[in-house]
Amino acid sequence: MRALLAHGADPNLPEDHGTGWTPLRWARNGPHPETEAALIAAGANEWRPPTG
Repeated sequence: MRALLAHGADPNLPEDHGTGWTPLRWARNGPHPETEAALIAAGANEWRPPTG
């Protein structure tokens, strides 16, 4: 995951299988504290505002 972030992956891209959760939301649900910390350092938000 850190490699993806280092190469420009969007830390706020929501999943598209029904929940719309962001990676940070999934990490907190895990719980996965190391992943959560890396996502926060990359500027992730738990709740992505609606677009449109």
